[in-house]
Amino acid sequence: MTILGRRAGTTCPKWIDMIAFLRPLDPWDWSTNKKGNPISFDAWEKCYKDAGLKTPECWEEGLLKPHNHTVSVSDLAYIAGYHGMVDLRVGTIKCFCNDGHRVELTNGDKIDVDIIIKATGFHLNTEVPQITGEKRIYSFNLLNYNLNYGAEPLLDAGQFASAKGKVEVQYEDEADDLAVSMGSQTMQNMGFPPIMMRANPFGSSYVGGMLGSAYYFKWLVEHPESQEALMDTVGKPQGDTVEQWVSSIGTGTMFTIRKLIAKISGSG
Repeated sequence: MTILGRRAGTTCPKWIDMIAFLRPLDPWDWSTNKKGNPISFDAWEKCYKDAGLKTPECWEEGLLKPHNHTVSVSDLAYIAGYHGMVDLRVGTIKCFCNDGHRVELTNGDKIDVDIIIKATGFHLNTEVPQITGEKRIYSFNLLNYNLNYGAEPLLDAGQFASAKGKVEVQYEDEADDLAVSMGSQTMQNMGFPPIMMRANPFGSSYVGGMLGSAYYFKWLVEHPESQEALMDTVGKPQGDTVEQWVSSIGTGTMFTIRKLIAKISGSG
C-alpha cells in the first residue's frame, strides 16, 4: 500500500496512547512526569526506524505534529513498514494515466495502483449554533441546562504543551488568585486529594475524554441541584461551540477549576 498525503503526518503506536493513562501523576501537577516523556519519545522514534519509515518532517521543526493536524494512533503502519508492505509519500494526484493502472502526481512521479481510496477529511460542525440555539459552551461540554454537546476537538499545538501553533484564548471574570489559594488550602484541610487532570502528551486521548464526558453528563442529569450549582458558580459559558481548539478547552477547564476552588474558600 502507498499512503499519499499532501503533507507528512504523525503516527504513534497504540501503547504510546495507553501508557500515558497508566503512568503515575506528579503531586499537584496535571500531567505525567515530564522527565519520562523523552524516554517514550525515543522509543517511539526507534519504532519508525525499525519499521524503515521516515520520521515526520515536523519533528525537525520542533513540532510533534503538523499544526491543525491530528496524531494517528495505529500499530498497522509500523507492522506493515517492518514487512515492507507500505510506502509513505507526500504529494498530490494530478491525473489518472491512460492505461488505468497508474496515477501521475503534480511533480511528475507515477505510482502503480489497483485501487484508490480517497480520504476526504472533515469539516467543522458550523450548524451547531443553528441547531441548538447556543453559540457558547462550558468546558465540561454543557451548552445549557441538560444540554450536552461533544465533538472531537480541533488539535492545535496546545495538545502537546507546545508554544508553537497554540491558540490563545482569554476568559472573562477570572477567579482571584488569593481566593484560589485559600480554596486549595481548604481542600487540603478537608482531606480532598490533589486535583489532577489525566492528559496524554503524545496520543489522541479522544476516547477517554469522550467516555469521561458522557458519564459526567449522566451524573449531572441525575443530580440537578449539583448541575445548577456548577453553572451558577462558573457563570455564563465562554467557549466557542464551533472553534473548539484543544488549547481553548484546556484554558476553559483551568478557568472552571479555579472558579470552583475559589468558591470552596467562601471568598470566590
